[in-house]
Amino acid sequence: MDICPPEHLPRYQVGGKWLENEERKNALENGRRLGENFNSVISSKIKKLQKIQFGSQFFHPTSVGGLFVNANATYVVSFLPADKKGMKISSRVPKEECWRCFYGYMAINYETTETVNCLIDHQLKGAENDEYTLFVSRTEEMAIEGGYDASKHKLLLWSEGIKTCGLVLRYLHFTEDDNDAHSELAELERDKLTKLNGTHKALKEVELGGVGEIEYF
Repeated sequence: MDICPPEHLPRYQVGGKWLENEERKNALENGRRLGENFNSVISSKIKKLQKIQFGSQFFHPTSVGGLFVNANATYVVSFLPADKKGMKISSRVPKEECWRCFYGYMAINYETTETVNCLIDHQLKGAENDEYTLFVSRTEEMAIEGGYDASKHKLLLWSEGIKTCGLVLRYLHFTEDDNDAHSELAELERDKLTKLNGTHKALKEVELGGVGEIEYF
C-alpha cells in the first residue's frame, strides 16, 4: 500500500518548517489564553450549588459534571462555606486491595472544575495504622489557625482567589476480573459510597474507614 500523499500535495519532512516548536514564552501564553477561554465556557455551564451543599459531610453527587468520568471512578464531595477557613478530616487510608486501585483527595475550584492540588494514598499514610489528619484550607496560615501542625498533620491547599472551594474524595475500583469475590467487594464499597448524602447519620451508617467526618473551622 502506498501511504505517500498524492503528488499534488506537499511532502513535508520531519523537522521541517511546519513542525517547528513555538518559543516557550509564546507557548505558555497560548496555553493560558486557551485555558481562560475554556474556563469561561465551563463556568457558564456549571449548576449553581444549593445552600445545603455547603458545610455538609461528604455526599455522592447526582451528577459528576466537571469531574473525570469513567466506569471505575466513584466520587464523594463537600464544599467550604463562605464564612469558614477550612476543613479538618481524621481518617485512615484503606487497606490496599487489588480491586481498589486508587484513593485520594482533590482540592477543586468549582467554578472552573480545576483540580488545584491533590493528595493520594501513599502521601496520606501515617506512622500508625495509616491514620491521618488532613487540613484543607486556602492558605497554610489559615490552616494553622484551625489547629494544623506540620509535624503531625497533612495539608492540602486551595488558593485565596477561589470563590467556591470544593473537596473531592475519589475511589477507583476494578469490578470485573476473574475473581468474583473481588468484584463483589469492589461493588460493595462503591455501593456504600453512593449512600453518603452529606449527613452525619449516613456517615455513621455507612461506616467506611476511608471516609472521615469533616470538621469546619
